[in-house]
Amino acid sequence: MVKTRFVKDIKEGEQVRDLFLVAGKAQLMSNAGKPYLTLALRDRTGQFEGRVWDRAEEIGKRFERDDIVEIGGTAIQYQGRMQLKVHDVQKAAGARPDLGDFLPPRDRASLEETAGSRGGRRGRGPAQAPCACLLRFA
Repeated sequence: MVKTRFVKDIKEGEQVRDLFLVAGKAQLMSNAGKPYLTLALRDRTGQFEGRVWDRAEEIGKRFERDDIVEIGGTAIQYQGRMQLKVHDVQKAAGARPDLGDFLPPRDRASLEETAGSRGGRRGRGPAQAPCACLLRFA
């Protein structure tokens, strides 16, 4: 699958099925005692939150933080912010994704430098280090 929809272009009420980088993942419990997942999803244009309310434990076993995944869901507004009500998540399959679709230009340059030095950090602090998952694809 090739990335076609970006965070900045997603509007409330739209059905979304596209690739995103999982920048954060946590399994929590609702007030009713039911498990759910909260996800930080990103691409080169920004980041937004995704929530998996149904089958959270099953879906959560399919991927890890720092994976590039195909997500299906519905965009909603919650407390003034865009959020994705996630229906399904699968690890990205098929051709290698274009890493430029998932990092802002500043982070891509850092990734290229790191990949060129075979993973060496070359004096960068942790805030500047690229996402570990992307080094797997470099």
